[in-house]
Amino acid sequence: MIETAKGFVNSWECDENRHMNVQFYLRRFETASAIFAALAGTGLSDASMVKTRHVRYHRELIEADCIRTVSGTVTDGPFSGRVLHAIYHTGNGALCATALDELVSQEIAARLGELSAADAETTALASPRGLDDGDIEAAGYDAMLASGEAVTSFRHVLGPADCDRDGNILSSTFISCFTDGAPHAWDLTGLTSAWLQGQNFGRVAVELKLQRCAEACPGDILELVSWAGDIREKTFRISHVVRNMVTREVLALGQVRNVVLDLETRRVVKLPGFVHGAT
Repeated sequence: MIETAKGFVNSWECDENRHMNVQFYLRRFETASAIFAALAGTGLSDASMVKTRHVRYHRELIEADCIRTVSGTVTDGPFSGRVLHAIYHTGNGALCATALDELVSQEIAARLGELSAADAETTALASPRGLDDGDIEAAGYDAMLASGEAVTSFRHVLGPADCDRDGNILSSTFISCFTDGAPHAWDLTGLTSAWLQGQNFGRVAVELKLQRCAEACPGDILELVSWAGDIREKTFRISHVVRNMVTREVLALGQVRNVVLDLETRRVVKLPGFVHGAT
């Protein structure tokens, strides 16, 4: 795998949990993707060539950490043809996050594959764990909204800075919607801000999946619909639909696997009993 992006964790990229927010990992992956494509001579932007991005968060990154991203194309196995990006801490060498990208065509994947191949060990670590591989289905969310099982969690007026040079919506724009809307979806489980703060706990994503569906133009209003489910001992899933508020066209689908983090010990805790009866 070859080095693509390189950078530094800024204080303004960190959230209330005192670590880099998930949306800024996505910006690193966007950058790595564009650089990888440029090195391969395709001239394509990240948003124009990536259909689905599956992210796993392996280690926390905090203010002032130096990081590097390496990229390569998976050449065999169930993820053959996908592009793998991996973010490493440059000081201790720890793997911090990975992204597996399914591209819009195998022709593009083959072109990128000529540049650099992903190694089997990192591919295994990047493999889906708490979220299924394959297309996301989100049928019936209007009925869930009507019943109160889902919530309109965020709205955003799309601006030029939310799009790339070709007018495609940046992946990080969608993820920013997810992160800003997530607390409202957490509220559906009973894990409210007041309860979390009272326990000195924080909201943390450990795995994320974004599936692009359509585009919009600056000035269009993005509306996020979210709901919680698939509750396990320590994790639960939040599902997201990003749609055009006026036309109702679905622009992106997302899933996030979440945990509750003890902010003192920095360890994941079991979900309280009231969560299991909430959805």
